[in-house]
Amino acid sequence: MSFLRHLRTLLWLDLRQAWHGRLVHVCLGIGLVFGLAVRFALPVQLDLGDPPQVADLTEDGRFAEYFAEHGLAEAGAVHGSMEALEVAVAADPDAIGLAMTGTPAAPGATMILQGHEPETTVVALRSGVAGIWAENGVSRPSAHRLTVLRPDQPRPPFNLSMIPLLLTIDVLVVGFFFGGVMVLQDRSLGTIGAYRVTPGGTAVYLASKIVVNVLLALAYTALLLVIAPPHAVPVLSLIAVVCLSSALLTTVGIGVAVFFRTLSSFFYPASLISLVLSAAMPAYFFPAFNTPWIRALPTYQAMFTLRELLLPSGRPSTLGEFCLAIGAGLVVALILTTLAVDRRLLREA
Repeated sequence: MSFLRHLRTLLWLDLRQAWHGRLVHVCLGIGLVFGLAVRFALPVQLDLGDPPQVADLTEDGRFAEYFAEHGLAEAGAVHGSMEALEVAVAADPDAIGLAMTGTPAAPGATMILQGHEPETTVVALRSGVAGIWAENGVSRPSAHRLTVLRPDQPRPPFNLSMIPLLLTIDVLVVGFFFGGVMVLQDRSLGTIGAYRVTPGGTAVYLASKIVVNVLLALAYTALLLVIAPPHAVPVLSLIAVVCLSSALLTTVGIGVAVFFRTLSSFFYPASLISLVLSAAMPAYFFPAFNTPWIRALPTYQAMFTLRELLLPSGRPSTLGEFCLAIGAGLVVALILTTLAVDRRLLREA
């Protein structure tokens, strides 16, 4: 009961400090801006750019109807000769040209590239040529095979697919940065000196900071999802992910901040740690970044667990694994941060 009484008192003071220090305003402001961006600014589907420039140079002109069905003729991307195709590709530094040539007995194609295309694009284009011939009655043995996982699972809208990433940014900013900022505000305002003579103790001090930042993270999450709601929100699972992630990074932020006396001295190490934690975010768009050390980051685990909760892909749920991993990390972080707060902050002369 004594712990809860001291926690309630300090929690009220920390909430007031978060309000007067504009942490609440920043948190809700970020949530409002991101929510409006998802709802009104980001497109539902990405425009992948202009279609390739093509020419049907086969003897029987068998691809004219195929190109028309795919909207290439309407887009003005179909040309009647190799010369016209080369001119069109040369006029656009990002254009790719494809001329279908030959006959069903000897199918062929000519690709016109700019020279800066990645190897994956070239390989995909070569595979696409075989697919185009196959769709038009010519089948050849192929060394590759295309397998679509969960073909019946609908693709989520692009704007809504950004929500897990934006929620992870919230956990990073509100948890890690705000946790450290609150400790440094206590230093600058002289609150630490006053708190040392109270019976609250290290556990109460740490618990209060964590609870405040978890509440801020939940407020941000609620605001973002109210403005730009996905089709379904598993509320309890979402709360568990946000609370665990925010608590972990808040604890880490506090543990780092106790080694600094001013916000300016904390800024650069905190930025470096945030940069490392943010390294998981490119993996959301580019699977090549999905390396073992990136998968071990809490931001990576939170981001993809949130995506599976809000935009289910049909994969087996990873919520249990996430809770175990982040929960274990939280226990370790609490032990280390409690020692650091007790020895570096509350026992200082």
